[in-house]
Amino acid sequence: MSTDKPVGANAYNAAIEKIRPVVDGLSIFLIRPDEPITGRLPGYFVSIGLVGDASDQLLRRPYSLIAIIASPPTDPELLELLIIRVPEGGLTPPLFEQSAGDRLYVRPKMLGTYRV
Repeated sequence: MSTDKPVGANAYNAAIEKIRPVVDGLSIFLIRPDEPITGRLPGYFVSIGLVGDASDQLLRRPYSLIAIIASPPTDPELLELLIIRVPEGGLTPPLFEQSAGDRLYVRPKMLGTYRV
Protein backbone atom coordinates (compact mmCIF):
# COMPACT_ATOMS: atom_id res chain seq x y z
CA MET A 1 0.00 0.00 0.00
CA SER A 2 1.41 3.38 -1.01
CA THR A 3 1.83 6.08 1.59
CA ASP A 4 2.44 8.76 -1.04
CA LYS A 5 0.16 11.75 -0.77
CA PRO A 6 -1.63 12.77 -3.97
CA VAL A 7 -0.05 15.77 -5.69
CA GLY A 8 -1.32 18.06 -8.42
CA ALA A 9 -4.41 18.03 -10.58
CA ASN A 10 -3.59 14.50 -11.79
CA ALA A 11 -4.74 13.40 -8.31
CA TYR A 12 -8.30 14.44 -9.17
CA ASN A 13 -10.53 11.38 -9.05
CA ALA A 14 -14.07 12.76 -8.90
CA ALA A 15 -16.39 15.25 -10.56
CA ILE A 16 -18.89 17.74 -9.18
CA GLU A 17 -22.23 16.59 -10.49
CA LYS A 18 -24.37 19.39 -9.08
CA ILE A 19 -24.16 22.30 -6.67
CA ARG A 20 -27.41 23.27 -4.93
CA PRO A 21 -27.22 26.64 -3.19
CA VAL A 22 -29.12 26.65 0.10
CA VAL A 23 -28.44 30.22 1.23
CA ASP A 24 -25.59 32.64 0.55
CA GLY A 25 -22.36 30.86 1.50
CA LEU A 26 -23.99 27.45 2.07
CA SER A 27 -24.41 24.83 -0.66
CA ILE A 28 -24.96 21.13 -1.12
CA PHE A 29 -22.29 19.61 -3.34
CA LEU A 30 -23.16 16.37 -5.13
CA ILE A 31 -19.90 14.66 -6.04
CA ARG A 32 -19.39 11.54 -8.13
CA PRO A 33 -16.13 9.66 -7.50
CA ASP A 34 -14.59 7.95 -10.53
CA GLU A 35 -14.71 4.69 -8.55
CA PRO A 36 -17.51 3.99 -6.05
CA ILE A 37 -16.55 4.37 -2.38
CA THR A 38 -17.97 1.59 -0.25
CA GLY A 39 -18.81 1.55 3.43
CA ARG A 40 -20.85 4.73 3.46
CA LEU A 41 -22.92 5.43 6.57
CA PRO A 42 -24.53 8.61 7.91
CA GLY A 43 -22.06 10.30 10.24
CA TYR A 44 -19.04 9.21 8.23
CA PHE A 45 -16.84 11.75 6.52
CA VAL A 46 -14.69 12.01 3.45
CA SER A 47 -11.84 14.36 2.54
CA ILE A 48 -12.07 16.43 -0.61
CA GLY A 49 -9.47 18.72 -2.11
CA LEU A 50 -8.28 21.05 -4.83
CA VAL A 51 -4.81 22.02 -5.99
CA GLY A 52 -3.77 25.41 -4.60
CA ASP A 53 -3.08 28.35 -6.92
CA ALA A 54 0.42 29.01 -5.59
CA SER A 55 1.65 25.42 -5.63
CA ASP A 56 1.06 21.96 -6.97
CA GLN A 57 0.03 20.81 -3.49
CA LEU A 58 -3.39 19.38 -2.84
CA LEU A 59 -5.34 21.24 -0.14
CA ARG A 60 -7.73 18.81 1.57
CA ARG A 61 -10.44 19.16 4.20
CA PRO A 62 -12.83 16.60 5.73
CA TYR A 63 -16.59 16.96 5.29
CA SER A 64 -19.41 14.90 6.78
CA LEU A 65 -21.79 13.10 4.51
CA ILE A 66 -25.35 14.29 4.76
CA ALA A 67 -28.43 12.19 4.39
CA ILE A 68 -31.78 13.86 3.94
CA ILE A 69 -34.14 11.46 5.68
CA ALA A 70 -37.22 12.66 3.80
CA SER A 71 -35.61 12.09 0.40
CA PRO A 72 -32.73 9.60 0.39
CA PRO A 73 -30.32 9.87 -2.53
CA THR A 74 -31.52 8.04 -5.61
CA ASP A 75 -27.95 7.34 -6.67
CA PRO A 76 -25.91 5.55 -3.98
CA GLU A 77 -22.60 6.45 -5.67
CA LEU A 78 -23.13 10.20 -5.24
CA LEU A 79 -21.57 11.86 -2.21
CA GLU A 80 -23.73 14.60 -0.74
CA LEU A 81 -21.86 17.24 1.27
CA LEU A 82 -23.22 20.37 2.93
CA ILE A 83 -20.42 22.93 2.74
CA ILE A 84 -20.15 26.38 4.32
CA ARG A 85 -18.02 28.95 2.52
CA VAL A 86 -15.33 30.28 4.85
CA PRO A 87 -14.15 33.56 3.25
CA GLU A 88 -10.66 33.35 4.77
CA GLY A 89 -10.40 29.58 4.21
CA GLY A 90 -7.93 27.95 1.90
CA LEU A 91 -10.33 25.46 0.27
CA THR A 92 -13.88 26.78 0.32
CA PRO A 93 -13.38 30.02 -1.67
CA PRO A 94 -12.00 28.17 -4.72
CA LEU A 95 -14.46 25.30 -4.15
CA PHE A 96 -17.39 27.73 -4.39
CA GLU A 97 -16.01 28.96 -7.74
CA GLN A 98 -16.34 25.46 -9.21
CA SER A 99 -19.22 24.33 -11.44
CA ALA A 100 -20.88 21.08 -12.38
CA GLY A 101 -18.41 18.93 -14.31
CA ASP A 102 -15.31 20.35 -12.62
CA ARG A 103 -12.86 17.85 -11.18
CA LEU A 104 -11.57 17.51 -7.62
CA TYR A 105 -9.93 15.02 -5.27
CA VAL A 106 -11.93 12.70 -3.01
CA ARG A 107 -10.13 10.43 -0.56
CA PRO A 108 -11.19 6.94 -1.66
CA LYS A 109 -12.05 5.82 1.87
CA MET A 110 -14.84 6.79 4.25
CA LEU A 111 -13.94 7.41 7.86
CA GLY A 112 -15.90 7.88 11.05
CA THR A 113 -17.24 6.17 14.09
CA TYR A 114 -20.11 8.40 15.17
CA ARG A 115 -23.51 7.18 14.08
CA VAL A 116 -26.98 8.01 15.30
